[in-house]
Amino acid sequence: MTGKFSDYLPLYRLEDIFARQGFEISRATQSVWCGDVADRVEPLYALMADQVRASHVVATDDTIPPMLSKEKCAKVRMWV
Repeated sequence: MTGKFSDYLPLYRLEDIFARQGFEISRATQSVWCGDVADRVEPLYALMADQVRASHVVATDDTIPPMLSKEKCAKVRMWV
């Protein structure tokens, strides 16, 4: 999950990284794992969302991670 969401690595790259380390973990398997993690952290998400909604002030971070495109590395926006 860290590689996927913190390091912005797509599943096909993670698949190659795992293969170099001797593990065959398909993108399909990783995708199922992402869904499983989402299911498990849903109660935490709900608690955090309640805390944000109860606050008088909400701080935001306008992060601009790189995203590969056909011609060059494009800038995209992620609001978290």
